[in-house]
Amino acid sequence: MSLTVNVSSYISSLCYSVLRIEPYTSCSYSCIYCYAKWYRNTNTVKPQYNLISEFKKCILKLRELKLKTIPFRMATLIDPFQPIEDKYRISRYVLKLCLENNIPLILNTKSITYTQKVWFKLISELSNKGLLLLQVTIVTPSDNISRIIEPNAPTTSERLKAIEKTLSENIPVAIRYQPLIPGASDIDSVKDLFSQFKALNVRQVIVESIRCLEDDILFLKGMLENRWVYDLIWESYALKNEGEARLRRPPLKWRLETFKMIRDLSVKFNIDFATCKEGLFSLHTARNCCGIHLLDEEKYVLRPTLYEAWIIYRKTGKIPYYDEIIREFGGDKYIYGEKLRIYPKVLRDGLKAHEKRFMKILINEEITKRIASSLSTRGSI
Repeated sequence: MSLTVNVSSYISSLCYSVLRIEPYTSCSYSCIYCYAKWYRNTNTVKPQYNLISEFKKCILKLRELKLKTIPFRMATLIDPFQPIEDKYRISRYVLKLCLENNIPLILNTKSITYTQKVWFKLISELSNKGLLLLQVTIVTPSDNISRIIEPNAPTTSERLKAIEKTLSENIPVAIRYQPLIPGASDIDSVKDLFSQFKALNVRQVIVESIRCLEDDILFLKGMLENRWVYDLIWESYALKNEGEARLRRPPLKWRLETFKMIRDLSVKFNIDFATCKEGLFSLHTARNCCGIHLLDEEKYVLRPTLYEAWIIYRKTGKIPYYDEIIREFGGDKYIYGEKLRIYPKVLRDGLKAHEKRFMKILINEEITKRIASSLSTRGSI
Protein backbone atom coordinates (compact mmCIF):
# COMPACT_ATOMS: atom_id res chain seq x y z
CA MET A 1 0.00 0.00 0.00
CA SER A 2 1.29 3.46 -0.92
CA LEU A 3 0.72 7.00 0.35
CA THR A 4 -1.42 7.83 -2.68
CA VAL A 5 -4.83 6.44 -3.54
CA ASN A 6 -4.83 4.15 -6.58
CA VAL A 7 -5.39 5.86 -9.91
CA SER A 8 -8.87 5.55 -11.41
CA SER A 9 -10.92 7.71 -13.75
CA TYR A 10 -13.36 8.71 -11.01
CA ILE A 11 -10.83 9.45 -8.29
CA SER A 12 -8.18 11.03 -10.53
CA SER A 13 -10.69 13.45 -12.00
CA LEU A 14 -12.91 14.21 -9.01
CA CYS A 15 -10.88 13.95 -5.80
CA TYR A 16 -8.63 16.46 -4.08
CA SER A 17 -7.63 14.15 -1.24
CA VAL A 18 -5.64 11.49 -3.07
CA LEU A 19 -2.98 11.28 -0.34
CA ARG A 20 -3.65 8.76 2.41
CA ILE A 21 -2.22 7.09 5.45
CA GLU A 22 -3.68 3.71 6.43
CA PRO A 23 -2.44 2.72 9.91
CA TYR A 24 -3.68 -0.88 9.68
CA THR A 25 -3.90 -3.60 7.04
CA SER A 26 -7.62 -4.30 7.38
CA CYS A 27 -10.72 -3.43 9.38
CA SER A 28 -12.68 -5.37 11.97
CA TYR A 29 -15.97 -3.47 11.68
CA SER A 30 -17.21 -5.87 8.94
CA CYS A 31 -19.62 -3.42 7.30
CA ILE A 32 -21.62 -5.26 4.66
CA TYR A 33 -21.19 -2.45 2.13
CA CYS A 34 -17.41 -2.12 2.60
CA TYR A 35 -15.59 -1.28 -0.65
CA ALA A 36 -12.29 -2.52 0.72
CA LYS A 37 -13.28 -6.15 0.20
CA TRP A 38 -12.54 -5.66 -3.51
CA TYR A 39 -9.06 -4.28 -2.88
CA ARG A 40 -7.65 -5.85 0.27
CA ASN A 41 -5.04 -8.56 0.17
CA THR A 42 -5.79 -9.70 3.72
CA ASN A 43 -8.46 -9.69 6.41
CA THR A 44 -5.84 -9.83 9.15
CA VAL A 45 -5.73 -6.58 11.08
CA LYS A 46 -2.22 -5.51 12.03
CA PRO A 47 -0.15 -2.31 12.07
CA GLN A 48 1.49 -1.12 8.86
CA TYR A 49 4.83 -0.20 10.38
CA ASN A 50 6.65 0.11 7.05
CA LEU A 51 4.04 2.50 5.67
CA ILE A 52 4.13 4.61 8.83
CA SER A 53 7.92 4.81 8.53
CA GLU A 54 7.58 5.91 4.91
CA PHE A 55 5.01 8.53 5.92
CA LYS A 56 7.36 9.93 8.56
CA LYS A 57 10.24 10.21 6.07
CA CYS A 58 7.94 11.88 3.58
CA ILE A 59 6.58 14.57 5.90
CA LEU A 60 10.04 15.30 7.30
CA LYS A 61 11.15 15.91 3.72
CA LEU A 62 8.17 18.19 3.13
CA ARG A 63 9.14 20.13 6.23
CA GLU A 64 12.78 20.36 5.13
CA LEU A 65 11.75 21.67 1.70
CA LYS A 66 9.10 23.97 3.23
CA LEU A 67 6.46 22.52 0.92
CA LYS A 68 2.74 22.67 1.50
CA THR A 69 0.86 19.48 0.78
CA ILE A 70 -2.59 18.31 -0.15
CA PRO A 71 -4.20 17.15 3.12
CA PHE A 72 -3.57 13.50 3.90
CA ARG A 73 -6.59 11.34 4.61
CA MET A 74 -6.53 8.94 7.55
CA ALA A 75 -7.98 6.72 6.36
CA THR A 76 -9.75 5.69 3.14
CA LEU A 77 -10.93 2.08 3.47
CA ILE A 78 -9.72 1.14 6.96
CA ASP A 79 -11.01 2.79 10.12
CA PRO A 80 -8.08 4.32 12.03
CA PHE A 81 -9.82 3.96 15.41
CA GLN A 82 -11.08 0.39 15.23
CA PRO A 83 -10.53 -1.68 18.42
CA ILE A 84 -6.92 -2.64 17.59
CA GLU A 85 -5.96 1.03 18.00
CA ASP A 86 -6.42 0.64 21.77
CA LYS A 87 -3.46 -1.75 21.75
CA TYR A 88 -1.07 -0.29 19.17
CA ARG A 89 -2.00 3.41 19.01
CA ILE A 90 -0.60 3.76 15.50
CA SER A 91 -3.21 6.37 14.59
CA ARG A 92 -2.24 8.37 17.65
CA TYR A 93 1.36 8.32 16.43
CA VAL A 94 0.23 9.65 13.04
CA LEU A 95 -1.67 12.46 14.76
CA LYS A 96 1.47 13.33 16.72
CA LEU A 97 3.62 13.37 13.56
CA CYS A 98 1.14 15.65 11.79
CA LEU A 99 1.07 18.03 14.75
CA GLU A 100 4.85 18.20 14.99
CA ASN A 101 5.29 18.78 11.25
CA ASN A 102 2.27 20.96 10.39
CA ILE A 103 0.68 18.38 8.09
CA PRO A 104 -3.02 18.96 7.28
CA LEU A 105 -5.15 15.90 7.97
CA ILE A 106 -8.64 14.70 7.15
CA LEU A 107 -9.59 12.21 9.84
CA ASN A 108 -12.26 9.79 8.62
CA THR A 109 -13.92 7.40 11.08
CA LYS A 110 -17.11 5.80 12.35
CA SER A 111 -15.50 4.97 15.71
CA ILE A 112 -16.00 6.82 19.00
CA THR A 113 -12.56 5.95 20.39
CA TYR A 114 -11.13 9.30 19.28
CA THR A 115 -13.05 11.06 22.06
CA GLN A 116 -10.82 9.47 24.71
CA LYS A 117 -8.22 11.82 26.15
CA VAL A 118 -5.16 10.04 24.74
CA TRP A 119 -6.35 10.80 21.17
CA PHE A 120 -8.65 13.76 21.70
CA LYS A 121 -5.92 16.03 23.05
CA LEU A 122 -3.91 15.67 19.83
CA ILE A 123 -7.01 16.09 17.68
CA SER A 124 -7.88 19.28 19.54
CA GLU A 125 -4.33 20.64 19.17
CA LEU A 126 -4.32 19.90 15.43
CA SER A 127 -7.67 21.62 15.09
CA ASN A 128 -6.44 24.68 16.97
CA LYS A 129 -3.67 25.01 14.36
CA GLY A 130 -6.15 24.69 11.49
CA LEU A 131 -4.70 21.33 10.50
CA LEU A 132 -7.58 18.91 11.11
CA LEU A 133 -11.02 18.15 9.75
CA LEU A 134 -12.97 15.30 11.32
CA GLN A 135 -15.24 13.37 8.95
CA VAL A 136 -17.65 10.98 10.66
CA THR A 137 -19.41 8.35 8.57
CA ILE A 138 -23.12 7.82 9.18
CA VAL A 139 -25.15 5.59 6.88
CA THR A 140 -28.62 5.60 8.42
CA PRO A 141 -30.63 7.39 11.11
CA SER A 142 -31.72 3.99 12.44
CA ASP A 143 -29.68 2.23 15.13
CA ASN A 144 -31.46 -1.02 14.29
CA ILE A 145 -30.37 -0.82 10.66
CA SER A 146 -26.85 0.28 11.55
CA ARG A 147 -26.44 -2.79 13.80
CA ILE A 148 -27.27 -4.99 10.81
CA ILE A 149 -25.16 -3.36 8.11
CA GLU A 150 -22.27 -2.26 10.39
CA PRO A 151 -22.34 -5.09 12.95
CA ASN A 152 -19.11 -4.31 14.82
CA ALA A 153 -19.18 -0.50 14.64
CA PRO A 154 -20.73 1.98 17.09
CA THR A 155 -24.37 2.79 16.38
CA THR A 156 -25.53 6.04 14.83
CA SER A 157 -26.62 7.32 18.26
CA GLU A 158 -23.21 6.59 19.74
CA ARG A 159 -21.48 8.44 16.91
CA LEU A 160 -23.73 11.46 17.41
CA LYS A 161 -22.80 11.59 21.10
CA ALA A 162 -19.12 11.50 20.15
CA ILE A 163 -19.68 14.32 17.65
CA GLU A 164 -21.32 16.39 20.38
CA LYS A 165 -18.17 16.20 22.49
CA THR A 166 -16.00 17.01 19.48
CA LEU A 167 -17.97 20.08 18.47
CA SER A 168 -18.00 21.37 22.04
CA GLU A 169 -14.26 21.92 21.45
CA ASN A 170 -14.91 23.75 18.14
CA ILE A 171 -13.29 21.00 16.06
CA PRO A 172 -14.71 21.20 12.51
CA VAL A 173 -16.86 18.18 11.68
CA ALA A 174 -18.27 17.01 8.36
CA ILE A 175 -20.69 14.10 8.12
CA ARG A 176 -20.07 11.54 5.41
CA TYR A 177 -23.69 10.46 4.97
CA GLN A 178 -22.71 7.50 2.85
CA PRO A 179 -22.96 5.18 1.22
CA LEU A 180 -26.56 6.11 0.50
CA ILE A 181 -28.45 2.82 0.61
CA PRO A 182 -32.08 2.62 -0.54
CA GLY A 183 -34.24 1.74 2.45
CA ALA A 184 -31.52 2.66 4.95
CA SER A 185 -30.43 6.22 4.17
CA ASP A 186 -33.62 7.67 2.67
CA ILE A 187 -36.09 6.77 5.44
CA ASP A 188 -38.45 9.32 7.03
CA SER A 189 -36.32 9.84 10.15
CA VAL A 190 -33.52 11.40 8.08
CA LYS A 191 -35.21 14.76 8.73
CA ASP A 192 -34.78 14.29 12.48
CA LEU A 193 -31.16 13.29 11.91
CA PHE A 194 -30.41 16.52 10.06
CA SER A 195 -32.09 18.48 12.82
CA GLN A 196 -29.56 16.89 15.18
CA PHE A 197 -26.72 17.82 12.80
CA LYS A 198 -27.87 21.42 12.99
CA ALA A 199 -28.08 21.35 16.79
CA LEU A 200 -24.56 19.93 16.93
CA ASN A 201 -23.25 22.60 14.51
CA VAL A 202 -22.06 20.11 11.89
CA ARG A 203 -20.38 22.15 9.15
CA GLN A 204 -20.87 19.99 6.05
CA VAL A 205 -22.64 16.88 4.77
CA ILE A 206 -21.04 14.76 2.03
CA VAL A 207 -23.06 12.10 0.20
CA GLU A 208 -22.23 9.22 -2.13
CA SER A 209 -24.42 6.39 -3.39
CA ILE A 210 -23.64 2.76 -2.70
CA ARG A 211 -21.68 0.68 -5.20
CA CYS A 212 -22.13 -3.06 -4.95
CA LEU A 213 -22.31 -6.39 -6.74
CA GLU A 214 -25.49 -8.08 -7.99
CA ASP A 215 -25.51 -10.46 -5.01
CA ASP A 216 -25.34 -7.50 -2.63
CA ILE A 217 -28.36 -5.91 -4.33
CA LEU A 218 -30.39 -9.07 -3.72
CA PHE A 219 -29.24 -9.20 -0.09
CA LEU A 220 -30.21 -5.57 0.55
CA LYS A 221 -33.57 -6.05 -1.16
CA GLY A 222 -34.42 -8.87 1.22
CA MET A 223 -33.40 -6.88 4.29
CA LEU A 224 -34.59 -3.31 3.73
CA GLU A 225 -37.67 -1.32 2.78
CA ASN A 226 -38.01 0.68 -0.46
CA ARG A 227 -37.69 -2.60 -2.33
CA TRP A 228 -38.98 -0.99 -5.53
CA VAL A 229 -35.58 0.63 -6.02
CA TYR A 230 -33.95 -2.80 -6.02
CA ASP A 231 -36.33 -3.95 -8.76
CA LEU A 232 -35.03 -1.25 -11.11
CA ILE A 233 -32.02 -1.68 -13.38
CA TRP A 234 -28.96 -0.47 -11.49
CA GLU A 235 -26.30 1.31 -13.51
CA SER A 236 -22.88 -0.11 -14.22
CA TYR A 237 -20.26 1.90 -12.37
CA ALA A 238 -17.60 0.98 -14.89
CA LEU A 239 -16.20 3.24 -17.56
CA LYS A 240 -14.61 1.90 -20.73
CA ASN A 241 -11.74 -0.53 -20.17
CA GLU A 242 -11.81 -0.20 -16.38
CA GLY A 243 -11.97 -2.94 -13.81
CA GLU A 244 -15.26 -2.08 -12.11
CA ALA A 245 -17.47 -3.80 -14.69
CA ARG A 246 -19.31 -5.88 -12.06
CA LEU A 247 -20.07 -2.95 -9.78
CA ARG A 248 -23.52 -1.41 -9.85
CA ARG A 249 -25.05 1.72 -8.33
CA PRO A 250 -28.66 2.88 -7.96
CA PRO A 251 -30.32 4.46 -11.01
CA LEU A 252 -29.59 8.15 -11.63
CA LYS A 253 -33.26 9.05 -11.04
CA TRP A 254 -33.16 7.70 -7.47
CA ARG A 255 -29.76 9.23 -6.84
CA LEU A 256 -30.84 12.67 -8.01
CA GLU A 257 -34.08 12.59 -6.03
CA THR A 258 -32.29 11.46 -2.88
CA PHE A 259 -29.37 13.87 -3.29
CA LYS A 260 -31.77 16.77 -3.83
CA MET A 261 -33.79 15.79 -0.77
CA ILE A 262 -30.65 15.74 1.35
CA ARG A 263 -29.34 18.94 -0.25
CA ASP A 264 -32.63 20.68 0.57
CA LEU A 265 -32.44 19.49 4.18
CA SER A 266 -28.87 20.77 4.38
CA VAL A 267 -29.91 24.17 3.03
CA LYS A 268 -32.84 24.29 5.45
CA PHE A 269 -30.50 23.73 8.39
CA ASN A 270 -27.71 25.94 6.98
CA ILE A 271 -25.25 23.06 6.52
CA ASP A 272 -22.89 22.92 3.52
CA PHE A 273 -23.62 20.10 1.06
CA ALA A 274 -21.54 18.20 -1.50
CA THR A 275 -21.50 14.89 -3.31
CA CYS A 276 -18.52 12.52 -3.39
CA LYS A 277 -17.42 10.91 -6.67
CA GLU A 278 -20.80 11.71 -8.24
CA GLY A 279 -19.87 14.75 -10.37
CA LEU A 280 -23.13 16.55 -9.56
CA PHE A 281 -21.48 19.89 -8.88
CA SER A 282 -24.59 21.95 -9.52
CA LEU A 283 -26.12 20.48 -6.35
CA HIS A 284 -23.18 21.57 -4.21
CA THR A 285 -23.39 24.43 -1.75
CA ALA A 286 -19.98 23.75 -0.17
CA ARG A 287 -16.78 25.35 -1.45
CA ASN A 288 -15.29 21.92 -2.08
CA CYS A 289 -16.49 18.37 -1.78
CA CYS A 290 -14.18 17.20 1.02
CA GLY A 291 -14.63 20.18 3.33
CA ILE A 292 -10.95 21.03 3.01
CA HIS A 293 -11.86 24.72 3.15
CA LEU A 294 -12.64 24.19 6.85
CA LEU A 295 -8.88 23.91 7.43
CA ASP A 296 -6.54 26.90 7.59
CA GLU A 297 -6.16 27.89 3.93
CA GLU A 298 -2.52 28.82 4.49
CA LYS A 299 -1.68 25.23 5.50
CA TYR A 300 -2.55 23.24 2.36
CA VAL A 301 -2.63 23.11 -1.43
CA LEU A 302 -5.02 21.42 -3.85
CA ARG A 303 -4.84 19.61 -7.19
CA PRO A 304 -6.98 20.52 -10.22
CA THR A 305 -10.14 18.43 -10.65
CA LEU A 306 -13.31 18.37 -12.71
CA TYR A 307 -14.81 20.82 -10.24
CA GLU A 308 -12.44 23.48 -11.56
CA ALA A 309 -13.33 22.36 -15.09
CA TRP A 310 -17.01 22.82 -14.24
CA ILE A 311 -16.41 26.39 -13.02
CA ILE A 312 -14.94 27.20 -16.44
CA TYR A 313 -17.68 25.24 -18.22
CA ARG A 314 -20.37 27.34 -16.55
CA LYS A 315 -18.81 30.44 -18.09
CA THR A 316 -17.99 29.12 -21.55
CA GLY A 317 -20.27 26.14 -22.20
CA LYS A 318 -17.17 24.16 -23.23
CA ILE A 319 -15.28 21.46 -21.36
CA PRO A 320 -11.77 22.88 -20.93
CA TYR A 321 -8.47 21.13 -21.58
CA TYR A 322 -6.03 20.72 -18.73
CA ASP A 323 -3.86 23.68 -19.75
CA GLU A 324 -6.95 25.92 -19.72
CA ILE A 325 -7.68 24.85 -16.14
CA ILE A 326 -4.08 25.63 -15.19
CA ARG A 327 -4.28 29.09 -16.73
CA GLU A 328 -7.44 29.79 -14.72
CA PHE A 329 -6.33 28.24 -11.42
CA GLY A 330 -2.55 28.38 -11.76
CA GLY A 331 -1.70 30.26 -8.59
CA ASP A 332 0.02 29.08 -5.45
CA LYS A 333 -3.11 27.27 -4.24
CA TYR A 334 -2.68 24.38 -6.70
CA ILE A 335 0.13 21.94 -7.46
CA TYR A 336 0.48 20.44 -10.94
CA GLY A 337 2.92 19.82 -13.77
CA GLU A 338 6.43 21.09 -13.08
CA LYS A 339 5.48 22.07 -9.53
CA LEU A 340 5.33 18.36 -8.65
CA ARG A 341 9.03 17.81 -9.47
CA ILE A 342 10.24 19.12 -6.11
CA TYR A 343 7.95 16.89 -4.05
CA PRO A 344 9.22 13.65 -2.47
CA LYS A 345 9.17 10.80 -4.98
CA VAL A 346 6.74 8.80 -2.84
CA LEU A 347 4.15 11.55 -3.45
CA ARG A 348 5.34 12.87 -6.80
CA ASP A 349 4.92 9.62 -8.70
CA GLY A 350 1.36 9.10 -7.50
CA LEU A 351 0.32 12.71 -8.05
CA LYS A 352 1.75 12.69 -11.57
CA ALA A 353 -0.09 9.45 -12.34
CA HIS A 354 -3.38 11.00 -11.20
CA GLU A 355 -2.65 14.12 -13.25
CA LYS A 356 -1.90 12.04 -16.35
CA ARG A 357 -5.19 10.16 -16.02
CA PHE A 358 -7.10 13.41 -15.49
CA MET A 359 -5.57 14.98 -18.60
CA LYS A 360 -6.56 11.91 -20.61
CA ILE A 361 -10.15 12.10 -19.36
CA LEU A 362 -10.54 15.76 -20.32
CA ILE A 363 -9.90 15.02 -24.00
CA ASN A 364 -12.65 12.37 -24.02
CA GLU A 365 -15.92 14.29 -23.80
CA GLU A 366 -18.07 11.16 -23.52
CA ILE A 367 -16.17 9.86 -20.49
CA THR A 368 -15.99 13.31 -18.90
CA LYS A 369 -19.77 13.70 -19.08
CA ARG A 370 -20.26 10.18 -17.76
CA ILE A 371 -18.13 10.96 -14.71
CA ALA A 372 -19.63 14.41 -14.13
CA SER A 373 -23.10 14.87 -15.57
CA SER A 374 -23.00 18.53 -14.50
CA LEU A 375 -20.66 18.96 -17.48
CA SER A 376 -23.30 17.70 -19.89
CA THR A 377 -25.62 20.64 -19.37
CA ARG A 378 -25.39 24.20 -18.12
CA GLY A 379 -28.78 23.69 -16.52
CA SER A 380 -29.82 22.02 -13.30
CA ILE A 381 -28.10 18.60 -13.33
